[in-house]
Amino acid sequence: MRILVVGAGAVGQVYGWHLHQGGAEVGFLVKPGRRPDCFRLERLPKRTIETWDSFTVHDDPAAVGVWDAVVLTVASDALAASWLEPLGRATGAATVAVLQPGIRDMDRVAQAIDRARLVQGLIGIIAFRTPLDLDPRFVDGGVAYWFPPFVRTLLEGDRSKPLLEAFRRGGLPIVRNDAIAAVSGFGAAVLEAHMAALELEGWSFAAARSGRWMAVASRASRQLAEVAARIVGRRPPRVLSLVSPTASAFLAPVARAVMPFDVEAYLRAHFTKVGPQTIAYFESALREASGLPMDAVEELVAGLRAIRARANYTGPERTP
Repeated sequence: MRILVVGAGAVGQVYGWHLHQGGAEVGFLVKPGRRPDCFRLERLPKRTIETWDSFTVHDDPAAVGVWDAVVLTVASDALAASWLEPLGRATGAATVAVLQPGIRDMDRVAQAIDRARLVQGLIGIIAFRTPLDLDPRFVDGGVAYWFPPFVRTLLEGDRSKPLLEAFRRGGLPIVRNDAIAAVSGFGAAVLEAHMAALELEGWSFAAARSGRWMAVASRASRQLAEVAARIVGRRPPRVLSLVSPTASAFLAPVARAVMPFDVEAYLRAHFTKVGPQTIAYFESALREASGLPMDAVEELVAGLRAIRARANYTGPERTP
């Protein structure tokens, strides 16, 4: 099976490696001038090191050739018709896995590639580039990754079966789930709101426990969940009623104890990197809200914009 991974960031490298381990011929589509020669992957918690160079690299979406499947691992704000349309034409009838978290990301991709070719997915790994600032355990260049207990990558639909099988052969924890839009929509409501609050508290769990932003995030997550419910046609799960600053304060030390890396350092690095995706998520929800209360979401967005303006924040380039 020939599989093209779009994006050679941390997540793309890990998924590509496990597809390769499963017997697939793997290629990467990257931005011109960013052609990787070799990947160094460190699997946690045992810190097993693998190096890998048996992949092809492409930097022109119109000239990648025909593949059996395409896996999109770039951030949501990178989903642009300028490269998706030529990629869709070049890859024939290949299945395209859309792993981005935005609840309208499938629609965005479907504007450039026939929806019948698309399958939705949800990333179920944690991966980050090393060195990791503020965590002295990770000093060598490469990518570290971890499969969180009881968490799986998700893919939907019959069309995803060959991809599922390739990933499973390669040792990736993955399952089929045909309700990904709901899972992703409600999950993102909680995650994005609380990551915004943590950023506003300086990426410090201690500051978040005593600050005001976690209370705002709890309200914002419920408002975002109502937007997701409108889009997917389902009521928010009852568990969302338990989201509170107290619950967040309890989970923070648990995460710190369980994760085999400095969780604050990881969250700072990752969510700063995907900052434009976070803002795009909130802006999309605000556009969809129409009549729903969104005051807490608006407060988060205003806070994020203010601190990024003070820091002269600019997001990384978002092309594959």
